[in-house]
Order: sequence, then structure tokens, then C-alpha cells
Amino acid sequence: SGREPWARRGGREGEDCDAAAAVAFAKGEDDRDVWSDAFASASALRDFDRIARSGDGKKDFCTRRSLILPVMQQMSSARSQLQRSLHDFGCVEAPDALPAP
Repeated sequence: SGREPWARRGGREGEDCDAAAAVAFAKGEDDRDVWSDAFASASALRDFDRIARSGDGKKDFCTRRSLILPVMQQMSSARSQLQRSLHDFGCVEAPDALPAP
């Protein structure tokens, strides 16, 4: 079966948790549905990073949305490394200058 690697199986009985996790992050800025694995992953990462900056519970965030905490932490770390590299190469003024995904 095709399962998203960043979403956890399980949840309430009768609920398709893979689909529910993707739908939770599949809205564009204009509130239209965007059915793209890359968009849903980037949207989930953006929300995860916001939670991390606010000091709220990352584990709770992931549990409520059927996400896997270590995967989200790795994606967040990779994003930070990419931002620092872009800064080092002169592509952005500061690592935080990149727009959120």
C-alpha cells in the first residue's frame, strides 16, 4: 500500500489516517486544495517549525496530525542546513531570510 513516509498509520477506527494527515496540510494560501505530496510535506514542515519556535509541544503536534516526530525533526534540521548553506554561498542575507515553504 502507498503510505506517506512522514505520516504515521493508526488513529480512530474507520478513519483513513494517511488521507487525513495529507488533507490536513493540503490547503494553499488561497484555501484551495493542493494535492501534492511535496506541498503537503512542506506545509507540515512549516507548521512544525512554527510550533518549535513557539515552544509548544512538538510531540503533541505530531501525534494529533499522525506525523512521525523524528522524521519531522530530521526534515527541520535539513531545512536549516540548506538555509545556512545558501547564506554561506551568498544567496540569502541571513539563514532565516528564506520564505517559509
